[in-house]
Amino acid sequence: MSRAIETTTPRLQMLVLDRTDPRQNMSRFYVLSVESSLFGDAALVREWGRWGSRGRRMLDLYANADEAAEALEDWLLRKSKRGYRVVAAVTAGYESNSGGGEGAFVAEAQQLPAGCTSRA
Repeated sequence: MSRAIETTTPRLQMLVLDRTDPRQNMSRFYVLSVESSLFGDAALVREWGRWGSRGRRMLDLYANADEAAEALEDWLLRKSKRGYRVVAAVTAGYESNSGGGEGAFVAEAQQLPAGCTSRA
């Protein structure tokens, strides 16, 4: 007796971006993540600054996770145009058992090799 497992399309959950240029003494990071708020909304959390510093943090609230994921992709495009490259990414999806059982949240982290860029 086998049960079919359905998964939703994995969605970007978190990105770590890097922009370094030793000739200009530039060493910056930008982190984008989609998280749920205390009130059931979805939030796009943006953190940025110089590597080794505390940096800054901004929270943008959205009605649902799909809107927040779209905003994450928009920010990725903006930052890619400014020279940032993706150094780590986490995707997540929801895996459900079509046999009527409980579903499970599934996340997968991907560490990209040094010097590798990923463009969405």
